[in-house]
Amino acid sequence: MKQISFFFIAMLFSVSAMAQSKKAPKSYTDTFGRRVMVGNLTRSMLEQDTVHFGWFKENMRYGRPDAAAVESFKQKKNSFKILVVMGTWCKDSRSIIPALFRLVDKSEFPQNKIRLVGASEDKLNPSKLIAKYNITRVPTILILRKGKEWGRVEEYGNEGQIDKELGQIVARLPQ
Repeated sequence: MKQISFFFIAMLFSVSAMAQSKKAPKSYTDTFGRRVMVGNLTRSMLEQDTVHFGWFKENMRYGRPDAAAVESFKQKKNSFKILVVMGTWCKDSRSIIPALFRLVDKSEFPQNKIRLVGASEDKLNPSKLIAKYNITRVPTILILRKGKEWGRVEEYGNEGQIDKELGQIVARLPQ
């Protein structure tokens, strides 16, 4: 009986250690008093920290996603993933990221197919990811198919309607 109890306790510690091995994002306050988070983020981090990220919930209230983009996302949701590199310090990210999530919500795109990454103000961290995808502006939203970049929208894109531009990229994806 003692061996079984020891086994279960050891299992609990190993599962706990594995869960903690996922790197939490680094966080600091910049000279303007903004909370900067660098590394892997989640939507819930932005939603729950209303002291530092109240802009997320506030900006989710404004605007409606492009209907054609919603339809493209619905039809092709099994064909792609989304990688978002943003700055929690960045004014553009504060507007664009909620617009992206309005599109995601309306199209019922799976949240587990979105990777949200916070970049530092110098855009050097997380340096491997930024270098791999040659990211020079935030936010940058990449549409990935089979691990390869299919298209991207940087900052406000070409037309100022990121949802519409993302929908156009997704529409060109094969099923």
